[in-house]
Amino acid sequence: MPGMGIVRAALFVCALTGCAGTQTFSGRSYLADNPQAFAGRVVGDGHCVRFVQTAAAAPRTTAWRAGAWVRGNDAIPPGTVIATFESDGTYTPETGNHAAVYLSQDRTGIRVYDQWSGQPVHQRVIRFEGGRGAGSGSKSNDGKLFRVVVVDSGAEMAGGM
Repeated sequence: MPGMGIVRAALFVCALTGCAGTQTFSGRSYLADNPQAFAGRVVGDGHCVRFVQTAAAAPRTTAWRAGAWVRGNDAIPPGTVIATFESDGTYTPETGNHAAVYLSQDRTGIRVYDQWSGQPVHQRVIRFEGGRGAGSGSKSNDGKLFRVVVVDSGAEMAGGM
């Protein structure tokens, strides 16, 4: 069948990029349908993870893995859960990682909805270069470090945050 090569190529690209919102070889991503409904509110304990878990029905962070890089990836739909990760692709809140709901991006940064302790859900831009905190090693404020959150199809949903 002549079209099968194209289909296989598309599936391969999807697997490599983490095709947000779909079931792929690299995992499943999570989408928040209405993140703006949380604006101005503190969700759960006020930490970033509680907001994205509530807005997108995302699982516990022990199941999270690093998917496609956000910067320059025009295939990521608005509402996708994104985060910063450890070098081994896992999410660990103890090291300053951060999670948010992706809205869009331009050459300067990523527009997201997020919250943190002391800051209710709000919309902001996390800059790629020169953002407040980026130069000090803050993962939370460096747009270059964000990736799509994916979960393996058979991942255990128990344990962790």
